[in-house]
Amino acid sequence: MGLLVAMLVAGTGSDVMAQVQGKIIKKDRGEVVGAIRWQPASKVYVVQQGTVTLRISLSDVARVEVPKPREIDGAIGMVQRAQYATAMPVLEKIMADYQNLQWDLTAARWLAECYLKRGEAQRALDMCERVISASGGGTPSGEFGGVYLDTLIAVGQETKARRILTDMIAKGDRVTAAIAQIKRGDIDQKKGDLKLALVDGYLRTALLYTDAKTVIPEALYKAVKALEQLQQASYADKFRKRLLAEYPRDPYTAKLQSGQ
Repeated sequence: MGLLVAMLVAGTGSDVMAQVQGKIIKKDRGEVVGAIRWQPASKVYVVQQGTVTLRISLSDVARVEVPKPREIDGAIGMVQRAQYATAMPVLEKIMADYQNLQWDLTAARWLAECYLKRGEAQRALDMCERVISASGGGTPSGEFGGVYLDTLIAVGQETKARRILTDMIAKGDRVTAAIAQIKRGDIDQKKGDLKLALVDGYLRTALLYTDAKTVIPEALYKAVKALEQLQQASYADKFRKRLLAEYPRDPYTAKLQSGQ
């Protein structure tokens, strides 16, 4: 798998990182374009612009934009088809090649999914926390934030998960907040409080975060399942119809149709 993969996944660290063409958007709204390389030991981006070399501290960076790795969609497809062993080395290499270069978080999100599906929750958690630490230790966001919460829940760290999801709701964008609301529902359901999970997690998301289109199908699916368990058949049917009508091609729709 190579030295780069071992360094990131095992957490050994090195300054030998891949160089990727892209753009850095700074917190002062300035932009720097060039061949970007991340140096983890010094937490600095090195940007090559012809014969000019620039060094930009992580603390000065708002975000990094680089082209999508051509392998990532195929790897995600493998995970969705439960081909975890095949997907894992591809995702690990992307994480190594793109450390702190935008796409490492996407790869980490799906690699964590692989670990969770294989029953390796602690391995998933350790990897997620290394990624968060390498990126500056802030509040996680988006789908990566969601799978990080999943790993915490899976290893029984619900108190920590609640603290983090509260920060995600308060500080994150609408998609991040919606994901966190659903995970709050998952924690309540795990504790046996299905009504609270339904109202404060799944229904809250489905009704109040309708702009978070990528997240709504999961909320609707989990609302249907909770309502069925609570023997609220008419309400379950209402949300089932909404899921089928508005998101006919979503994986959660397929899951519902298959009776899962």
